[in-house]
Amino acid sequence: MKRFLTALIFVLSTSILTFSQDFAKKGTWELGGSVGFTSSTVVTKGTSDPNGATTSFSFSPEAGYLLTDNFEVSLLPLSFTSSSYNGSTFSQFNFLVAPAWNFELQSNIYPYVEALLGYGSISSGGPSYSGLDYGAQAGVKLEVAKSSLVNLGLSYLMTTRKPSGITDRYGSNVLQIVAGFSVFLR
Repeated sequence: MKRFLTALIFVLSTSILTFSQDFAKKGTWELGGSVGFTSSTVVTKGTSDPNGATTSFSFSPEAGYLLTDNFEVSLLPLSFTSSSYNGSTFSQFNFLVAPAWNFELQSNIYPYVEALLGYGSISSGGPSYSGLDYGAQAGVKLEVAKSSLVNLGLSYLMTTRKPSGITDRYGSNVLQIVAGFSVFLR
């Protein structure tokens, strides 16, 4: 069994290193998504409410295109998060555009940073509220096969959800650990 595990680790590590330096080239499509575990703090009238902290699960498909070597523009067409707070269930949807820079290290590892800009809404069975979303994400894309990536990152997203006629900020500060998988095509 020990020999089998050693051989498996050797095969996986050499295959990872063999298929390097293929991703961040002009004309490449990246298709995939991520799931995340989220911790958020409710903001009411511009003040964080520590009693309003929630944890939730999210799913976010993603499609990106490299306009030049290393520079990618992605669309997150529908990000969905479901949360519970004080016995009520909330559903949040986001549509985001994410320009990103992928750093090429001449290996199978691509650190990246991206801006998150978009629009979203939240509902709890009654009226829904919508507003602008913005933030940033940073992480690492690891090329694991000829055309596959494992994505690991950390993101921050500030959402604004307020009823019409209200001037104070209502929304969430969302800190998210992201793990995803994608394929890339040329």
